[in-house]
Amino acid sequence: MVVPVILKGVNYLLWARTTKTVLCSRGLWSHILKSDAPTATIEKDGREVAIMNEDQWFQEDQLVLSVIQNSLEASFLEAYSYCETSKELWETLQNVYGNTSNLSRVFEVKK
Repeated sequence: MVVPVILKGVNYLLWARTTKTVLCSRGLWSHILKSDAPTATIEKDGREVAIMNEDQWFQEDQLVLSVIQNSLEASFLEAYSYCETSKELWETLQNVYGNTSNLSRVFEVKK
């Protein structure tokens, strides 16, 4: 999966829209919306038991994280490499670049 736009800060809105399209097309947008593996239930011995496939969720989340990381400019990747989940990275980038009242974004736009 490749995001056709590299995030450079000022192009956050375009980057976010194209990245969401790529993730949605693969059924992976839920990793941005939720931080935990979804639970499912099965019936066992006449009662419902919650099950979770945490390994698959983790693997998919790492895929989403790598897709987002590969769509960042090198300096951004270095600055935000501490994010361990795709949701954490998405929300961090949204807070920094998606907030139009954010001073760093205003500075970048004026620059």
